[in-house]
Amino acid sequence: MIERTAATARVSFIDRTYDLKRKPSGIGIKYGSSDAALIIDGTSAIFVAPDRLQLGACTEAFPVALRG
Repeated sequence: MIERTAATARVSFIDRTYDLKRKPSGIGIKYGSSDAALIIDGTSAIFVAPDRLQLGACTEAFPVALRG
């Protein structure tokens, strides 16, 4: 799961969370730390970390509005 603001992003897995800061980028929106990077370009995303191999495709999800 990814939670992000203009300045930060938090990438969470079942066993680990990565806190990233926004970085300048010529390709999409980039967040990074000393051990991970996240690049978001439209509805596509790439996450890279040395302890996360073969993640597969990232997909964008939107919360469903509650009927009330």
